Amino acid sequence: MKSLIFYYSWLGKTKSVAEALGRLSGSEIRRVEEVEIRRGISGFLMATFQALNGFQSELRPYNSDLTGYDRVFIGSPVWCGNPAPAVTAFLRETELKGKKIIIFCTHVTSKSLPALQKMENIIKERGGQIQGSFSIRSTRKNLSNLQEVVRIAAEKYL
Repeated sequence: MKSLIFYYSWLGKTKSVAEALGRLSGSEIRRVEEVEIRRGISGFLMATFQALNGFQSELRPYNSDLTGYDRVFIGSPVWCGNPAPAVTAFLRETELKGKKIIIFCTHVTSKSLPALQKMENIIKERGGQIQGSFSIRSTRKNLSNLQEVVRIAAEKYL
């Protein structure tokens, strides 16, 4: 089964999960990037505001062709109970019709479910088929043993 992973990561936690998932599944990995680079406290405050209000980011050009992939993983950090604005934009801009999609997120608190539900709703609106979801709580302890944490969380999708 040929798989593809798309992810957005600001601080590197979701990137680490995507890379671990890629190693476990043999998937190709593509990063979603914003045009505006977020930096410092102002970047954090803007990220919070945009996430709370469901805004989308302007994205750098990316290869959105999903032809030939049997399933697609899409990953986002959770910001204030929402997916990152870059992931919201990605989901709204990418042709997902008929694709089997597994969503995942990284989070510090336990508020991943609303973000996963919002991602799922957009994917269904765009004609994608949700095959499942998982979340990884990004604590120092988990990150030190990340490969195993990802393997356990994504086990049924590998």
